Amino acid sequence: MAPGKAKQGSGGRNLMANSRMKRSMAPRFWPIPRKRFRFVVPPAPGAHPRLQSFSLLRLITDIFHLSNTSRETRAALGKGRVMVDGVVRKDRGLSVGLMDVVQFPDLDKNYRIVPTTGSGLKAIEIPKEEQGLKLCRVKSKTTIRGGKIQLGFHDGRSVIIERETDLSPGDSCVMDVPKQKISKTARFEKGGLVIVTRGSKAGLLGEIIEVKPGSFSKGSVVRVSIDGAETDLPKDILLLVGKEKPMVTVSLEPGTESK
Repeated sequence: MAPGKAKQGSGGRNLMANSRMKRSMAPRFWPIPRKRFRFVVPPAPGAHPRLQSFSLLRLITDIFHLSNTSRETRAALGKGRVMVDGVVRKDRGLSVGLMDVVQFPDLDKNYRIVPTTGSGLKAIEIPKEEQGLKLCRVKSKTTIRGGKIQLGFHDGRSVIIERETDLSPGDSCVMDVPKQKISKTARFEKGGLVIVTRGSKAGLLGEIIEVKPGSFSKGSVVRVSIDGAETDLPKDILLLVGKEKPMVTVSLEPGTESK
């Protein structure tokens, strides 16, 4: 291979193209120095969009401050000291995003990734009894061979159900991970409690007042009451978290930022 030429994959894809990111291009909610170094390890393609997630390395080093260098982080990952959604993870570039549960068994600490003001994400500590509970938004629902139902979720996972279910795209459920067993469900309808995932109101909780159907060129819009004031927001930036109160820990009360 010629010096300086990136290795090509079978389809001509540059295998090095996504291996690093300029720090100046990193999401603003990443608490990293922007000028000290030029590049940073980005999240690998996976369950969450690159600009709406952390790489596991950045999460451990810059959010939890559990290591000082990338070498220390890689060593800890190699020893299986970090779990995401109940599974030991060793890939430093693993994409960790909305509602993922991060566990440190040696420290007896558990965290959930939630939206926060400024269109970003942050980790909040959660009770031990919630370490195996993952809040998932239904993205797709299809009927497969044998009349079974396959549900697809916002984090890329899917579950096959033996019989018909009332769950539809936009609805949410609490899943026991890593067993992938649905334990609670909630419908995206009037009276439901949602959290704003992006935009200037990210991290705020509110109650659904009305769901306005979309059109061919425009998505659904939802009228939401946040802290006593009603506002219209795109449905795709709202995550249903329960009815009257959240099914898992995401915040304190309607109208407050996630804590």
